[in-house]
Amino acid sequence: MNNKKNNKRKQIKKGLLYTLLALLIVSLFWLIIVLIDHICSNIIYGYYKGEAFIQHPFFQGRDEYYKYYYTEKDDNKFDSRYNKVTKENIKTIKLFQEDFKKAMERWNKLDKYDFYDIEIEENDYYLLFTDNLDNPYLYELYYYDTETHILYLLHIS
Repeated sequence: MNNKKNNKRKQIKKGLLYTLLALLIVSLFWLIIVLIDHICSNIIYGYYKGEAFIQHPFFQGRDEYYKYYYTEKDDNKFDSRYNKVTKENIKTIKLFQEDFKKAMERWNKLDKYDFYDIEIEENDYYLLFTDNLDNPYLYELYYYDTETHILYLLHIS
């Protein structure tokens, strides 16, 4: 009788262990999906080509530069999710543009980076996430150029 109780307890423990393991796996999978969605949520669906130029300096954070190519019909998609460039924020955007150019020069990657040639103009679109507007250190800048229909993503961490 004691042996039956021990076997039953072992089966219950084994079942609980499998249930907990399954919950852990599902939770981990859900967390990965949420993180991927968060990272990609600012890249508007519909681009026909994407390019990535990523620099991972040893023990020094990471610099990322992406380009996503859209067509003119996609311009209106940026209206609801991005901010319009205005005279008031052109200077701030240029500050980050110049900072990223310096980072690319430091890593001898200027040949891969052409965002510094882009004229920051009113009626383009942008999103900016940063720890400090006046002194860029950690930031993520999304800039959609309505003339070329290219979304640029500059990321320094």
